[in-house]
Amino acid sequence: MVPDNKSRIFYPRDYRHLNKPKPRSLLFLGIFVLPTLCLFLFFYPTITISLSSWGAAILRATTKTVVSIESVRFIPGLGEASFISIEGTTPSFTHSLVNAIISVFFILLSTQINRNNRPLMIYLSMGLFVHLVSSLFFLVIPDLFPYTIQDYSRLYILQQIGTWMTITVISGLATNLVLPTGGYKYAAFIVTVLFSFIFGCVRYVIYLYLLYRFTVLYMAALYFIFGVLYDFLGMIAIYAIFVRGASYRMSSNAGKGEWQW
Repeated sequence: MVPDNKSRIFYPRDYRHLNKPKPRSLLFLGIFVLPTLCLFLFFYPTITISLSSWGAAILRATTKTVVSIESVRFIPGLGEASFISIEGTTPSFTHSLVNAIISVFFILLSTQINRNNRPLMIYLSMGLFVHLVSSLFFLVIPDLFPYTIQDYSRLYILQQIGTWMTITVISGLATNLVLPTGGYKYAAFIVTVLFSFIFGCVRYVIYLYLLYRFTVLYMAALYFIFGVLYDFLGMIAIYAIFVRGASYRMSSNAGKGEWQW
């Protein structure tokens, strides 16, 4: 067999690196990242009251029930966070029993899946186990269930404020380190923050509607399994697209000059 001859041999990447961020790259952190962080930090009372008013109007129209807005102290000296208060229902014995049986069935089924899908099956098993515990709780001692939709709504809002601030800082620092200059990092940062904010607002109203319509049995699953994890999955997806674009840029003739050896 004749070995393949390469027409071009690239330099090895063992000692290739980028320069440290220059002082001008701090402008991005000061002009975009820090103001966005301050927006969520100092104006969360205004943000949450606007979100709660918008969500309450939608829930009143869709559920035809009483929906009010309450507030809770969050960061001392910066104001209170507002959240939606709506009455919920507990599941019947039959409803809880059916959910418990379905959870056990799919937990056992997930153990038989081939190894290629094992990480996904582990994640699904964790979620089903949480749901199974909730179902068993309502089967045994339903009157002692300690949480209401109001508790979920309050925890969601407080968690979401922290999530928005955390994603702002992580996304800003990560994009600035990968690509200190250029408009790609500005676009990636803005898209990440907007996605997190819009997704968090829309999900809030949808989850409250689902809990009202299908009982508080699903509260734990929505909070622990379908909660903040998906905010960070969105951030990672956008960051992956950004890194791929930055990689193509640095592979071009113009971008190769940014590498140091």
